[in-house]
Amino acid sequence: MLQISFRVLFCVVLLGRAALADEAIPAPLTFEAHVRPILKAHCWHCHGEGEVLKGSLDLRQARRLVRGGDTGTALVPGQSGESLIVERIAAGEMPPGTKKVSAAELATLRAWIDQGSKTARPEPEQFIPESDFTDEERNFWAFRPVSRPATPKVRQTEHRHRPVSFGGTGTPQPGILPRGRPRDAHPPALF
Repeated sequence: MLQISFRVLFCVVLLGRAALADEAIPAPLTFEAHVRPILKAHCWHCHGEGEVLKGSLDLRQARRLVRGGDTGTALVPGQSGESLIVERIAAGEMPPGTKKVSAAELATLRAWIDQGSKTARPEPEQFIPESDFTDEERNFWAFRPVSRPATPKVRQTEHRHRPVSFGGTGTPQPGILPRGRPRDAHPPALF
């Protein structure tokens, strides 16, 4: 009886882990948002950035993955098991060196291929050097112009001189009372 309950518990844990693994990969995946960052981090130094591409393989666009290099097409849309890029990464042959593609990144690559190797928008026929950055990368928060947010309105004017008292909003949260100024506080209360 005890042996059966361990088996049941083991199956429940295994199924729970499988369900969590399925949820970890969002759908639908796109080249620009999900796959390109992986390839850029691990592969572009040989297959995208230089004047001469190793194996004549360019990984900067999804269409170039399908075109492939010296050894043929790098991916077969919808068939990750038939895709040379997955085979080489899973075997540990690529990328060379000690920095390898993680299991989660490989799972994302496989899922993207199995979903049909979609792109967010049509890719240009000719590669333009300015297109090293996607629209998603250009719109990343750190590259957007700095703007000054609107100052929140203060409801309790007696605390206007201390907007930091309420997390910088100037508006007290329910149940939170302002403390005295630090110079009014007893020294042990400050720590």
